[in-house]
Amino acid sequence: MKSTLSTLGGYVSLTLRAISRSLQVDPRHLWLQVEELGVDAWLIVMVTAFFTGSVLALQTSIAFIDFGMGGATVFIPKIVTKSMVLELGPVFSALIVAGRSGAGIGAQVASMNVSEQINALRALAVDPITYLVTPRVLAMAFVMPLLTILADFAGMFGGLVYSFTKLDMQAMDYLSRALESVLLKDVLTSSLKAAAWGVLIAVIGCYQGLTAKQGVVGVGQATRRTVVICTISILVSDFFLTRIFRLVLSAVPIF
Repeated sequence: MKSTLSTLGGYVSLTLRAISRSLQVDPRHLWLQVEELGVDAWLIVMVTAFFTGSVLALQTSIAFIDFGMGGATVFIPKIVTKSMVLELGPVFSALIVAGRSGAGIGAQVASMNVSEQINALRALAVDPITYLVTPRVLAMAFVMPLLTILADFAGMFGGLVYSFTKLDMQAMDYLSRALESVLLKDVLTSSLKAAAWGVLIAVIGCYQGLTAKQGVVGVGQATRRTVVICTISILVSDFFLTRIFRLVLSAVPIF
């Protein structure tokens, strides 16, 4: 219990320290992290989301037919789009990025730690938090909402392809039904969750890397722990973040 509380305290402390140094980050270094952690991940996110939308349309149509509600297939565009925007888009994007970029962050920082490169930075009067942690936190907070929006469109397009080819639904009819189902607060809730998860992934990866020990073995352990903790944290926090953001946005009159 004491160890768990100490680790949670370490995550919170690292997050606050990283955010407090946001204005000290070199823009060029920040852009490199944006490109490495987010831009290079867009293809795998979109492919996963496309087939998620396709299989969601497939399974929904099968369920309607099994229940004797074949005429209800006209609601598939709304079901696919709403599901992708509210849940599947942000959650799947976060899980993919956690496995790809989160593991990379943990491995990179851990390798620098066990090889004494972080101590070398301190000897050169370079703050490791400003140089290593803050750029990754800001980059992940920036790219995750963008990746989520791409995933939403890819999933919607996947449902469109299936509906057009198998259900004889016109593309314009699908798009009009899909777009009318999405509200501004849905997109904002999805984007805010994605940004929060981006910070979470970066902080967990950096913390595991900075606390890695035992040489090469420690690097492997840091990478494994990063992926496991990120995955569990994303799935557990999903419910609470959704409730919080929906309540906050519902209290704003324009939403």
